[in-house]
Amino acid sequence: MVTIALLLMASLLIILAGYKWLWPRMVLSIEERRKEGYQSSPDYAVYLGKTGVALTPLRPAGVARIDNQRLDVVSEGEFLEKGVAIEVIRIEGYRLIVRSTSELK
Repeated sequence: MVTIALLLMASLLIILAGYKWLWPRMVLSIEERRKEGYQSSPDYAVYLGKTGVALTPLRPAGVARIDNQRLDVVSEGEFLEKGVAIEVIRIEGYRLIVRSTSELK
């Protein structure tokens, strides 16, 4: 009986402390989210149509340098060697889909 009472009291304490003290430290408030400049994820749309070079073999995923940035990219399924010139042809969420520039011509 005492154990159940202690568990209930501990649960209540954690819930109350969480809302007043812990929760605001873990989650951004609506005002903080609305501040200018806050962005939850990078906008990869700026890379659409840009060219770069594969820094690792793409089979199909790998790393490429585009606009002087190291980015994770995915080829359309084909194997591309390291050093191949690539172009971003599509963006699906967080994935940059690339193709060899020699295949585009």
